[in-house]
Amino acid sequence: MVRSRVCPNIMQDLRSKLKSSLMSGKVIQVCGPPMAGKSNLVDQVTAPNGHLDGLIYHSFSCKRLSRLDAVLEKVITTLQPSGTWSPQASTETRVLYEVQKCLVRFSTYHHVFGFHKCESLRSSGADLEFVSFLSKLDKLGWSENVACSVVFTTYKKFSNSGLSTEMVQVGFLTDPIDIKSLLELHAPGVDVIDYIGICQKLLCVPEAVIRFAEEYLVDDVTRCSPQQLEKRVCVDTEFLSMIFEKRVTDVAGWLSKSDLELLVYFGNSINSTFTEQNLIEFLRRQISVYHFDQWVALLLRRLRENHVLRPVPGKRLAVHPLLVYYVMTCRSVSGRTINDNSCNR
Repeated sequence: MVRSRVCPNIMQDLRSKLKSSLMSGKVIQVCGPPMAGKSNLVDQVTAPNGHLDGLIYHSFSCKRLSRLDAVLEKVITTLQPSGTWSPQASTETRVLYEVQKCLVRFSTYHHVFGFHKCESLRSSGADLEFVSFLSKLDKLGWSENVACSVVFTTYKKFSNSGLSTEMVQVGFLTDPIDIKSLLELHAPGVDVIDYIGICQKLLCVPEAVIRFAEEYLVDDVTRCSPQQLEKRVCVDTEFLSMIFEKRVTDVAGWLSKSDLELLVYFGNSINSTFTEQNLIEFLRRQISVYHFDQWVALLLRRLRENHVLRPVPGKRLAVHPLLVYYVMTCRSVSGRTINDNSCNR
């Protein structure tokens, strides 16, 4: 997987914050845009050569799990893969008992339980009972006097009301130092300075930056000037598909149908950028709704909270590249051909 290849020298501040949070005795929520490297961040901190020593890392993928009982079954079958478990046996009490046995058996280690891609639990309304279970899991370490930490990743923010949770927020990859590190790692010996801006503007997630280096910078034949390369990236559907095609199925669970359909107006080109005022005026001309000002204010808030809009240099905005790819390849949303780029001012 590309995730394991990401340079361990990026996200230094976030890694330090996550390490500190894992020692706090709280459940840690790592939240941020899809493809931003949330699980990779956790993997880096918990890796054998990472920041924490004497550690056992228990990792569980919760992708498309929308019920707590599905998570419980995942935990118990992972901890005891040779056992035969019925869904009825995977109760919260039984799972906590199995975890407790694991903690006691390896009591000299620091146990980290990582639950990844948990957004379906948020969407289905199972988020509170899920975080409640994680809190009980975390407290088992206290009762057994064993170092124990719990962390989960999601692109849909969970409420922490009334629960002992702490958030580590991962953003889009725009830091020039981090981008430079990735480019230099995957295109060794190449002067990458002039290509950082392309990544900031167009390719704001780790996997995209890595692919960019491997496909365009490593080989002298494919490497060209930044100006030429920026134009090429925008129309190279084969390159974009290598990065985003496998994640297209995630889009339906990410946004509502109505918000997704709005992308036809301003999310149809990988190099489309705009100011907030550009977007408001553009939508005012295209959309007829009562109380437009209130409607658009709520829309912008929702688009930011859902990581649809991202900042780009020059105090401008752009759409998450996965969503742009979705719109580009679908070609039509509710029968409307995607060919309007007039918000790109």
